[in-house]
Amino acid sequence: MAIAAASVCGASLVALGTWLWMLGRRINRAGCFPPPGAKVVRDTQVRTGQRACNMANVAQAGAFLFIVAGTVGAWYVCSRILTLIQP
Repeated sequence: MAIAAASVCGASLVALGTWLWMLGRRINRAGCFPPPGAKVVRDTQVRTGQRACNMANVAQAGAFLFIVAGTVGAWYVCSRILTLIQP
């Protein structure tokens, strides 16, 4: 059961990281934030130029951290559980 929970948490972090990476890529390509076609909850000031590129870089750096944390964290927890189970 714990292995399944670790796998689900790891997969969730990787999915969040993938979504953030794709958002950062869309911001870089469009040169503005929010990118065209993005749904927003309220009226949002459109940021262009360097400010948009900075937001894209932050999104992609966060995405990298989420992907690494999800992968390494799930692997570590599963390996620890398996070593505890073995006689």
